[in-house]
Parts: sequence; structure tokens; C-alpha cells
Amino acid sequence: PYSSAPLWLAGNNYELNGYSIWNKDRKIFQEFQLGVNVGSELNSDTRFGFDIFFAKRYIEEFNKPLLCIKQTLGGIPISEKGSGQIARWQASVNLIPKGERVMVSEVAQKIKEAQDYAKKNNIKLIPIAILYLQGEADANHSRRLVYYKNNFLIIKSYLRNLVGNNKLPFI
Repeated sequence: PYSSAPLWLAGNNYELNGYSIWNKDRKIFQEFQLGVNVGSELNSDTRFGFDIFFAKRYIEEFNKPLLCIKQTLGGIPISEKGSGQIARWQASVNLIPKGERVMVSEVAQKIKEAQDYAKKNNIKLIPIAILYLQGEADANHSRRLVYYKNNFLIIKSYLRNLVGNNKLPFI
């Protein structure tokens, strides 16, 4: 939340210059700013993730802007086991129970929209990494935990293939 934001972010009106995130509602890349565009389920969210630390370091190190396509929703498993989920990260979409959101399809749609936008606006998108934070929904469920390693390796491969680079750093 705002109250725990680092000074470099708070002192810049909670904005990270040079770090733009795909705004799924406006269908554009827009500067990261808490409460305005954080790239999560709710763009006006006032919470932040570890991506801002990666972005800040990247921008400082390479003196280049960074674009991000973000797909996030808390407490989402990669396992098809168990019921009552609102969504899953499972790469085998046919295993996801009917009525649950399919996170891989949602991120694939965002990537396609961002690529179309980039092409129309003469922007070259070059994937440099996949930042990934996941696990609590699987670790707290004994039936899911058994399959975690295999499901994780599958989703890792799926996401790399989605952007066309099977050696892309997975952080």
C-alpha cells in the first residue's frame, strides 16, 4: 500500500518514470503510477508488487524505458485440483473447471493487444524477462502441492513459448 512505498516512489507522486504498463482498459502502454495505472486487475489499485524494483533497477542500469504486460490476481493456483477458485494459471486449459477464469488466455490476449498497439505505433517489443510470483494457493492445499513442481515447469514453458523465447529469463 501507499504507506509502505519506498521514498523514491512516494517522492515522485507514486510514479515510476520510464516504466509503462499495458493498461487493459485503455489498450495503451501507460506510465506506472499507484492509484492510476498499476497494471493489475484494478488499475487504480494503491498496492504495488516487486516489479517496480526490477523496473527501477533496469531503467537505472540500461538507461532505457521499460514496458510491461502484467497479469495478476491474488491466490490463484496453477493446479486444476480442488474447487471454488475464481481463476487458474493451468496451461492445460481444458482441465480448468467451467466458469473459472483462464489466466493464460487472459495474458495471451493482453500480449496480442499490446503487439497490435506496438505495430500501429512503431514500437518494437522485445521480451527481456518473465517476472513471476505464485505459490500460496498451491502450497496451502495438499492435493495441489504434490503436482506443483510439474505444473510450475509446464506453466514456465508455456509462458516462454507465448512470447516466442524458450530461453527467456524467468525470475
